[in-house]
Amino acid sequence: ELIRNLENSMEGNPVLFFVPNGAQERAIKAVGSGEYFIVSVNYANGVGKTACIMAILANIIFGAQTSAFDFPLFRQYPRRWPRSFRIVTESELVGDSGPIQLEIKRWWPKGRYHWSRAGKTYNSFLVTDNGWTGEVMTYNQDIGAFEGTTRGLNLFIEPPPEQIFNACVARQRLGGFDILDVTPLARAAWIKDKIID
Repeated sequence: ELIRNLENSMEGNPVLFFVPNGAQERAIKAVGSGEYFIVSVNYANGVGKTACIMAILANIIFGAQTSAFDFPLFRQYPRRWPRSFRIVTESELVGDSGPIQLEIKRWWPKGRYHWSRAGKTYNSFLVTDNGWTGEVMTYNQDIGAFEGTTRGLNLFIEPPPEQIFNACVARQRLGGFDILDVTPLARAAWIKDKIID
């Protein structure tokens, strides 16, 4: 019976079983501390950046799920910040079998969120059972598409163009923070110059 309960837990809420490696632990701590407006997660491919970022997002939305996420921001998301997020990335990463949707499906609690296409060819809009909303956008969209709705959290998968980054940050009128999940190869020089330095 214990094994069956464990298997049910693994199936129903897999983020309970997310065990971070050293690089992921540093990213979780940097985000969870709540000390930073921007967290840049810069490491090579294959370390598990996107898996970690989606586990971080699950622990923000649904609260700290394990001791690995026992940090202030995961325990209590600030009430004044909007409960909405935006994920922005390369167009080849957003398909229904792309890494964002796959890692959300892999780690998030089952039955607690619902995707819709919202006029796109891929799942682009998400609603959770506790009032969060999220959207997935791409870097090749017109800059005007990034204006409008106030957001609390922006996640950038791979280096964003500076103009898009600025437009997304401008949507945080009530507060919030940003996570850059990047392998700093192309389009990343401005991030080093204007954010990291």
